[in-house]
Amino acid sequence: MLGFIGLGMIGRPMARRLAETQKGVQVYDVSAEACAALNDVARTAASPEAMGRECSHVAICVRNDDDVRAVLSGDDGLLKNAKPGLIVAIHSTIGLENLLAFAAEAKKHNVELVDVAVTGGPDVAARGQLTAMIGGAEGISERLQPLIGAYCANLVHAGPLGAGMKLKVANNLVTYTQLAIGVEAARLAARSGVDPDQLIAVMKANGNLTTAMGAYLAGRKLMAANPDNFVNFQKGLANLAEKDLDHALETGAACGDNLPMGHQTRALFRDIIERMDQ
Repeated sequence: MLGFIGLGMIGRPMARRLAETQKGVQVYDVSAEACAALNDVARTAASPEAMGRECSHVAICVRNDDDVRAVLSGDDGLLKNAKPGLIVAIHSTIGLENLLAFAAEAKKHNVELVDVAVTGGPDVAARGQLTAMIGGAEGISERLQPLIGAYCANLVHAGPLGAGMKLKVANNLVTYTQLAIGVEAARLAARSGVDPDQLIAVMKANGNLTTAMGAYLAGRKLMAANPDNFVNFQKGLANLAEKDLDHALETGAACGDNLPMGHQTRALFRDIIERMDQ
C-alpha cells in the first residue's frame, strides 16, 4: 500500500496521478477539504501514524521543515508505529541539517528516509512528467519506483542522502533569479514605453524566455485583473522563494561559497514581485 501526505498546489496533482495509476493509495492532509477532493480515487488515512502502520512507501510533500517534523514525529506522527522497512520520500524542500536528523530518527524506527526533490510544477505533475532529484543509497531509485514512478518521468540519482536536496536548491536559485529578472525586464519595457508583449516575443525568439518565466509573466498579467488574488499569490510565492533561497544560501555557506547573486535575489525578490505594476 502507498501513501501520500500533503495535498497542496503540487502535492494534489502528484497524489491524484499516483492514485489513478496504483491501487490502494492512501492520502492525508491537515485540510479535510483537500483530502475530500481526492475521494474519487484514494482513501483518506485517519492520521500519518495510521498510514505508517499500513504502507510500504509514503511521500511527504508539505510546506517546510517544521511541517515535515510534525508529520514524522508529532503525536500521531508517521514514525510512531511505522511498519519496519517503510520507505519515506521527502519531496518538500528542507534544510540539509534537518534532513539528516529526520533520517537518523527514522532509522531508529527501521524506516528508510530519503530526499526526493521534484521540479516541474503542477501541470507537469498531473501528466506524470516531473523530474526527481534523489539522495540515498545505491538502488534507491528502483525501490522508489512503485511510488514516484507515477508522477516522475526523469529520475536523477544525485548521490547519497542530501544530494537530491542540494541539486534542488541550486536549481531553485536559478528559478527565482530568472522570475525576478523577468519581472524587472517587463517593467522596464512598460515604463520606457515599449509593449511588454513585444519584449516577450523577442525573448522567446532569442531563447531568453524560459518556460517557467513565460508561464509566470503570463500568469501575472491574468492575475492583475483581480488585485486580491494577485497579492495573495505573490505573497505565497515570496514566502516559498525566501525559504528555498535561505536553504540555498545555507548550503553555499557550508561549502564555502558566498553565492552573491543568491543573496541579492533573496534580498530583493519579495519587493520585485509583490508590486502590481508591470
